[in-house]
Amino acid sequence: MAGDNEISLVTFGDRPTIVVDATRDLPALERGIGRLFAQPNAGSYFLDAVIDTARGFQKRESARPVIVAVTTEGVEFSNRHYDHVLDALKASGASLHVLVITTVGGSGWATRSARTARWCSIAGRARRAAGARTC
Repeated sequence: MAGDNEISLVTFGDRPTIVVDATRDLPALERGIGRLFAQPNAGSYFLDAVIDTARGFQKRESARPVIVAVTTEGVEFSNRHYDHVLDALKASGASLHVLVITTVGGSGWATRSARTARWCSIAGRARRAAGARTC
């Protein structure tokens, strides 16, 4: 980590949970990473987590807020519409980057799940709204 950048760890299996609050302390982040674990039979609340995180950025008046989500394909239990996510991202000034880990043979545009397609759509719309190019 460089300069004044802070990193938080937030999980969103079952419900959005802050594992490590915003910090510059690398050992604290490493301890937090060590506490991450899979939650079998738990559903993802990705959209809720993005909205909650963006609102937290807005409250803290973060200078350069960025959300990087690493997830797998599966069931999404959030009851939010993507417009709510886009509104929260815009209000906070946060950018959103999503890495979806798929199974062998499950990658590619033709076979991706509806949830993955929705996340990619949200991330793409957020980038376009911010004036960025999308791929």
